[in-house]
Amino acid sequence: MITYFEKKAVLSNADQLAENFVAYNESLSPVVLKLLINSLRKIPATIPLNINEINEKDLADPSVVKSIYTEIIKYMATISVDEQQGEIIYKTGDLARIFGVSQTTINNWIKEGRFSKVERDGKNKHAKIPESSIWTANNGQQKTIKQIAEEYALEKK
Repeated sequence: MITYFEKKAVLSNADQLAENFVAYNESLSPVVLKLLINSLRKIPATIPLNINEINEKDLADPSVVKSIYTEIIKYMATISVDEQQGEIIYKTGDLARIFGVSQTTINNWIKEGRFSKVERDGKNKHAKIPESSIWTANNGQQKTIKQIAEEYALEKK
C-alpha cells in the first residue's frame, strides 16, 4: 500500500513517469503496457479500470502508449492508497511533514497519548493514524488529523 502523500506525488507526476517508461525502451514499452493492462483487469478492485481495448495500431504510436501509461499509473496509485473504509491513514513520517516536526516527536506524542485511534500491527511496527484521529495540543486544544492536514495543504498552496 502507499500513503495518501505518495499517491498525490504519483498523481502529480504521472505524465512524466509515463513519458519515462516509454522513452526508456520504446519498442518494449507496448508489450509491458499489455502485461499491465491484462494483469490489472484480473485484480478485483472497487474502482473499475476504464481503459478501452487497445489494438496493435494504437501501440505503434508512442503518444498513445504514453497516454495509456499515464492512465494506468493514476489508476494504480488510486487503488493502492492505504485507506481504511475510505479513510486516509497516516504514518509517522506523513504526520512529521504536516506538523513540521521530526518523526521522533510524533512517536513521543503517540507515547504521551496525544493522538487517539493509533494502531500498530505489532511491537516495534509502524504506527497507523487515521484522519479521524484527534490530536491534543499542549494547551489542550483538539483537532482531527484531517483538519490539520487540510490546513497544511492550504498553507502549501
